[in-house]
Amino acid sequence: MAASSPGSTSAWTPFANRSVGGGEDFEDGRTLRCSGAVQTERAGSTVDRAFVLLRRRTGTIRNTRPARNRPGNDKESMMKKTLVLAIAALSLSAVGAQAAGDAAKGEKVFKKCQACHAVGDGAKNKVGPALNGIVGSKIGTHPEDFAFSKALKEKGEAGETWTEDNLKAWLESPKDFAKGTKMAFAGLKKEQDIEDVIAYLEQFK
Repeated sequence: MAASSPGSTSAWTPFANRSVGGGEDFEDGRTLRCSGAVQTERAGSTVDRAFVLLRRRTGTIRNTRPARNRPGNDKESMMKKTLVLAIAALSLSAVGAQAAGDAAKGEKVFKKCQACHAVGDGAKNKVGPALNGIVGSKIGTHPEDFAFSKALKEKGEAGETWTEDNLKAWLESPKDFAKGTKMAFAGLKKEQDIEDVIAYLEQFK
């Protein structure tokens, strides 16, 4: 590979993506100057960088003002930061999606409730109320033909509904959520099991 001598006026362009006279910079902040003409190169490989270092030591390349200090690079830097933030947001979103309830797993967990509750086509009240349409309904009122405890009726009269947060609190510990409830179930201890059961019940409107 031939290179121009210090006194030569010919352009030195041994690599691709090189421009002459445009004030361009290396990605690492170096600018090539050869015989008065500004020549730049995006040093994308170890070989490129080693060759540039050799040229500098022979006196045919000299450093200039770092590219990061030039106004034209501020926009590129901002775009890179925006991209990193976007990727981070997507990652968090993915984590949130993984933490959400799984209806299929919730069906298995619901087997612990089947002795007292029914859900699905033809579901009827047992010891506890049928749970079709329970998600989002007013507490202590649905279904209408079930005799709810005073504790749950009072919550409904206060305007409370079976939101996701209320269902989580109820399934974790019914007696703590509504003191005086007739429900004897101690509650589910695993947060994921609770979310899975809620996802399962949401299917039955």
